[in-house]
Amino acid sequence: MTTHEQAQDFDQDSVRQILLETSLERCRKLNIQVIAEGIESLGKLRTLQAMGMALLQSHLLAKPAFGSLPDAHLTT
Repeated sequence: MTTHEQAQDFDQDSVRQILLETSLERCRKLNIQVIAEGIESLGKLRTLQAMGMALLQSHLLAKPAFGSLPDAHLTT
């Protein structure tokens, strides 16, 4: 099972939640930053926050800001 599969419906599945928590704990021990993205519900957001996730990316939090990128990042 991939980390992506673990993340599917983890807020409603205790086994998937345990697998995700274990993966997150290993990343913390190895000083690997994890970004949770594609959070689709408030339940998932709250569960991730309870797990100690600090880096979150979701349309629930903010819409993409493509127009605000500095020109230096827009190379062809």
